[in-house]
Amino acid sequence: MLEALGALVPSIGVGLLFWYVVRAMIHADRRERAAVAAMERADRARAGQERAGQERAGQERREKGRDALTGDAPVSATDDAEHLSPRSDR
Repeated sequence: MLEALGALVPSIGVGLLFWYVVRAMIHADRRERAAVAAMERADRARAGQERAGQERAGQERREKGRDALTGDAPVSATDDAEHLSPRSDR
């Protein structure tokens, strides 16, 4: 009986070692997937903030242009003077 048990001990040891290695690989994969998902969320949030900033800047530029066209906000005085005065370098 002891001989049979002694013959099974190496197989049980190798089985436990295999189980531990596979378990460690699965846990590492789970942690890596969570880290990648967190990085992707951060990248999407950063891209969304940058896109929102670009959209705000574009909207401000469009509003400035609309104001200048309608006369609500004056274009700079130097721009008016340059366009209205004759060029002396011709």
